Amino acid sequence: MRKVWGLALVLLSVVVAPVQAASLSGTYVGTGPDIAVLLQLVDSGGQLTGRYEQVKLSSSEPTLNRLDAGIKGTVDGDTIVFEMKPTELLSSNSIISGTVASNVLRLTGGGNGATFNLNLMRSSEDAFNSQVATLANQVSQISATRTLTTDAKALEAISQRMVAFGVRAESELKKVKPFEDRFQLQTNAMQSALTQQRNLMQGGGSVAIRSQINGAIYRAGGESFQIHAALQSAHAEFESKSIAILNDTNGLLKKCQSPISIAANSDLLSAWKSRCEQLPSVATNFRNQATQMLKSFAHAEAVWQEEDRKQQTIMKSSDVAAR
Repeated sequence: MRKVWGLALVLLSVVVAPVQAASLSGTYVGTGPDIAVLLQLVDSGGQLTGRYEQVKLSSSEPTLNRLDAGIKGTVDGDTIVFEMKPTELLSSNSIISGTVASNVLRLTGGGNGATFNLNLMRSSEDAFNSQVATLANQVSQISATRTLTTDAKALEAISQRMVAFGVRAESELKKVKPFEDRFQLQTNAMQSALTQQRNLMQGGGSVAIRSQINGAIYRAGGESFQIHAALQSAHAEFESKSIAILNDTNGLLKKCQSPISIAANSDLLSAWKSRCEQLPSVATNFRNQATQMLKSFAHAEAVWQEEDRKQQTIMKSSDVAAR
């Protein structure tokens, strides 16, 4: 991706190799906190050719922006002028000029919005590559820090959710038992209605009244079905949420065990390690509470199955008593 190439460059000290003053042929390097520049020139009697390479740390994201360009120009005494033609398609050329003094090139110029202000010293490609490696390490550090910041927030959030559940675990468990009670109450009500219906049948009671009771029994069975649907919904919702929490927790536990490539003395890393140390016990408590909750749902389901069997029998008996 093409980026703006403007820069302000501060040179670090480098070892200067002896060179004949009459020729600019050689390698020139400039470095700064967020940039590395390489200029390789071939001086053929004042006619210059070569290549320009620039690696710069992006100010907005953890990445390195690169610029590669061909060089063609002239040198006359201590004055140098050349055209820089980027290898990237549809890129505009830049005109660079400056002076030569004591193995140092002082260059300025630009084109199409790009600005160059360069101080380059005669050096080696190894010096350039070393700075590029330093910049790449900065990218890794920035990327790792951003990732760890996101993971730390996720870790804190998931821990808070599990702790919060633990605080209300007892009240959550209490929500399941009423389902069992309602199933049994419906069965008892239906059984009482059936008894009334049979008594009417034995006493020669009205068929119409017995039919009304039969309808009431079926409506009670339908209410039981709705109660069971609500139980299943609550069960499914809890199971889905608890599985999601546990999956997120397992992912974070793995990250807690992975090496972190940021400064060992950073506050962020210290906070991350502290939360990671607490996570296993918090997760274990949550698993135990979630298991207890799921067992409670399973017990309520077993109660429903038993009461539903009874209610189905009552409804069939009511059909007979209604005739």
